Amino acid sequence: MILVCSKHVKNGLKMIDLPHVHSITEQSSPGCGQQCEVCRQKPDYKLFNHSVQRKKTKENVMIGG
Repeated sequence: MILVCSKHVKNGLKMIDLPHVHSITEQSSPGCGQQCEVCRQKPDYKLFNHSVQRKKTKENVMIGG
């Protein structure tokens, strides 16, 4: 699972295989204290998959890997 802000959804989708997307609301994660994996801002979406697979690093995503 990774968390991303609205600006980095496209990057986040490239970071995991077979992605699923859930919107994060204050009710679903009050005071979660977590950050966007790309820019460290407040996350708006939780991206995840159901199979256990290694997520790609943000460096690989940025260079097209």
